[in-house]
Amino acid sequence: MRLSMKTFRMIGMALVAILMCANLTSCDKDDNDSKENLTNTTDNGGEEDYNNNGKKRLAKVMIYNLASGNKVLDESVEFVYGENGNVVKTIEGYRDDVSWETESYEHIWNFNKSFTIRQDEEETDEFILENGRVTKQINVDEGDEEVITTYFDYEKGYIKECRHFSEIEGDLDENESWTSSFSWVDGKLSSVFDEGEMTTFLYSDQTCKKGFFPLFHLYIEDFEYFYIFMAQPELIGLKTTHLPSEMTGSDGTFEYEFDSEGYVIGCTVSEDNDYYAFFWE
Repeated sequence: MRLSMKTFRMIGMALVAILMCANLTSCDKDDNDSKENLTNTTDNGGEEDYNNNGKKRLAKVMIYNLASGNKVLDESVEFVYGENGNVVKTIEGYRDDVSWETESYEHIWNFNKSFTIRQDEEETDEFILENGRVTKQINVDEGDEEVITTYFDYEKGYIKECRHFSEIEGDLDENESWTSSFSWVDGKLSSVFDEGEMTTFLYSDQTCKKGFFPLFHLYIEDFEYFYIFMAQPELIGLKTTHLPSEMTGSDGTFEYEFDSEGYVIGCTVSEDNDYYAFFWE
């Protein structure tokens, strides 16, 4: 039986439609796969799914002072995460002379290329990222007409050096420019040299089975109050499961509490008489 040209055209159109549907389905699957498998480079050069692979995130930290012999709540910080797993807001509480105060700080992300934190009406910090890590920080204080630019260097995924440069009204202030350096041994942060002071950490091979140690950013003066690095230490190459037991120079010690899964839920730092309670969700 001979087929007419009209029949051939109809068959051809049907085949084209089938191929288009197959391609659309494939593309849709690829798009879904890529959304589900967005990754963020971690401190050890590996990759961590933004959906956290079922792992818990650090949701809240409460900081108590122990100087009186009792736990007295001094500070707290809660973390709000966006759909891609990055912190988009911190809610920070603190005790002043007469009452408990709270402040919120928005973290404005430009995809995974940078994020900005506005400290107040005059001061902002912009962090530029490459491969999931901060490579440059720009602190602008319009009130003092000062700009501090910090460059970050890494080795094997761990932070190695921060170089800080201060400019006032466009001129470099060499007295306010400095370098912070970090030493690592087998994935353990062994020392920090910052603001002319050396802090050395000692270990007893204690680790957290899940999660990470959230407090190393405290020993870098410029990052002490950037709490995002408590929840996302991988952003500045400080993420590690190794837990320090002592730090030299201050005779400080660390004592830990864990939950049944192996997350650190408590840490006593003797140097400051502080107790940190960690909540993972």
